[in-house]
Parts: sequence; structure tokens; C-alpha cells
Amino acid sequence: MALNRPDTERLAKVLVLIDSDRDGEALAALYTARNILARAGMTLRDLVAAPVAEGRSTLGEPHANPPRARMELQQEVQILRGEVDALRAALQDRESEAASLRRFRDDTFQVLSGKNEEIMSLKRRIAALRDGGASAAADLERLRARRAEDAATIDDLRREHERLRDRLAGLTRDLEAARHAVAPRNNAEKRAAVLAYLRDPRRAGLSDREIARRAGVSPQTVSNWRGRLKLGGLFAKGPAA
Repeated sequence: MALNRPDTERLAKVLVLIDSDRDGEALAALYTARNILARAGMTLRDLVAAPVAEGRSTLGEPHANPPRARMELQQEVQILRGEVDALRAALQDRESEAASLRRFRDDTFQVLSGKNEEIMSLKRRIAALRDGGASAAADLERLRARRAEDAATIDDLRREHERLRDRLAGLTRDLEAARHAVAPRNNAEKRAAVLAYLRDPRRAGLSDREIARRAGVSPQTVSNWRGRLKLGGLFAKGPAA
């Protein structure tokens, strides 16, 4: 089947675009040429293999030199086949490149997913460390508070110990004074009893008469010893009698 004149002119224009340096444009021109030939019931192979009638080319146009025209057309078709093969190879290269890019994209996505998981794990570890630090700080504060309480308790115990020690000393002196106050048998024991009263800050304020009654001596004796102790600086100052 021969092409009509409009299709022939259109096919000639389209075939010129196959030589374009842009692969997309050349490939689109090739598809358009195939569609034009398909409407006429032809293919590129038919265009190459079809015999050229006397005085008329396969495209339906008269030609002055049919053998030469057929040769030129065959050469053109061979060129077109080479360009088509080149375009197909370029298309395969682009498809291979696109597949490589897709694999790279998938690999990159997997790597990024792994990195995101590592980042999330690090964030969880940091949060755990922060919580542990806060817990340790709270424990430290509790230990400090307990230490302060223990220090206060120790101070209280020390004061209580000093108070008990003073009380024990007072009881010892009372016992000694009582021992001397219980019916002294001689002057030395009486003198020791009077001195025990006068040297005790808590009992030195008793009156001479009371001390004399307890020690079994006269008030004048107590007064004399009180004066001697005052002169020697050994008198314990207690509350006034």
C-alpha cells in the first residue's frame, strides 16, 4: 500500500527529526513515523523491502530515476535503522541508569532508616541517662538530708552526754558530801564536809547555819572557812542563800 501525499510529506518531516541530537525528540519522531506507516498498513521493514515501481517511489511520488531513488531510500532506511538501534541502546542505557538510581534510592532509604533507628536508640539512651541522673541527684539530696539529720542527732547525743556527765559529777560530789555529812566523827571529817559544800557551786549558796547543821559544826566555823576560801579564790560562787 502506498502513502498518500499528506502522509508522505508528514513522514518526510518526521524523518528529518530522527537526526535530532536530543534522544527524546528523536525517539518521539521514530514513534510518529511508525504510526504514519501503520495507518497505511506499512512498517519500516516494508518501507525498506518494498520494490520501487517504474517511475514511482514507495512513498507514492513519481521519481525520475527509480533505481537510484530506491538505492537512496534503502540507504536512508539503513541509516534510520542504525539510528533506531542507537536510540534503543541509549534507551536501554537510560533504563539501566534509572534502575541503578532506583537501587541507589532504595539502598539510601534503607541506610537512612537504619540511621533513624540508631538516632532513636541514642535518644532513648540519653533519656534513660537523664532519668538516671535525676534519680541519682534525688538520692544524693536524700543522703545529704540524712547526713544533716545524723549530725544533729550526734550533737544532741553529745549535749546529752555532757549533761549526764555533769549530773554524774554532781551526784559524785553529793555522795561525797553526804558521806562527810553523816555524823562526822572527827574534826578532819567535819572540815572536809564543810569544804565539800563550799566548793560545790550548787550548794555553796546555802547559809552558814544550814551548812553547819548538815556538817555538824558551828555556823562560825562555816563562816571562817568561807572567808578563807574567798581570800584564796577557791570559793565556788553559787546562788545567794
